[in-house]
Amino acid sequence: MARIYIRGGAKTNTSVKVLTGHLTKLGHSIVRNKNEEFDAIVGWGVSRQEVEGPMLNAGVNQYNKFEAINRFRHKGVPAPSVFRAFDFPVEHVNEPFPWLARKFHHKGGRDIIKAGSRAEAKRIIAQYNPDFFSVYIPTRTEYRVWVFKNEAFAVYEKLFKGEGEYQGIQRNHAFGFRFDKREDLLANEALTDYSVRAVKALGMDMGAVDVIESKDGELYVLEVNSMPSIDTEKKLSGIRLAKRISDWVQSV
Repeated sequence: MARIYIRGGAKTNTSVKVLTGHLTKLGHSIVRNKNEEFDAIVGWGVSRQEVEGPMLNAGVNQYNKFEAINRFRHKGVPAPSVFRAFDFPVEHVNEPFPWLARKFHHKGGRDIIKAGSRAEAKRIIAQYNPDFFSVYIPTRTEYRVWVFKNEAFAVYEKLFKGEGEYQGIQRNHAFGFRFDKREDLLANEALTDYSVRAVKALGMDMGAVDVIESKDGELYVLEVNSMPSIDTEKKLSGIRLAKRISDWVQSV
């Protein structure tokens, strides 16, 4: 069986460890150093750069958060409206509030700040120096759609573990959410199509796409995760991803 170089992810990264275990069970040898021999490369949040050979996700990280959202919209994938924080005074922006002040690069969304008025937006610009704003979309729920090439192969819904309706703006484990498997949503053509197109729009081969469903039932793509979480060996998305990587490696 082929030797696979997993490029990226720390040695302690749980997702890489789980993926390594799945691929090993499928008969592959895994290397973590570009100086070792390998037959194919899996980019885990890291692009090709100086390595040669067949590679998945060789084109990751071509776009920052702002550019990625604009790429989605340019390719006809619904996404929130965005605008640069310093291109023109906030008085000239006609987008509805609230706005979310954001950086081009962030981890976990903890740096996102909500502005409910022009006065708040001005204060946030002066105090936190954000790179851009996105227009907040009132959200009913959010999904994570796993994509490989032209296929969406797993869907999870992010469900709040607390009581009552969630009042925050970030929906992940750190903010009190669990990810529930939703196999039925693989039949949702709009959800899966937007997710596949979002991955392609960023020049990627695989990823986990965060999609919100607004309170009026519309879907909007937020981002594509190039290092999505596979937190346990039992997680279906990790098992299916490993199988697709294995099939691809043996075909190149």
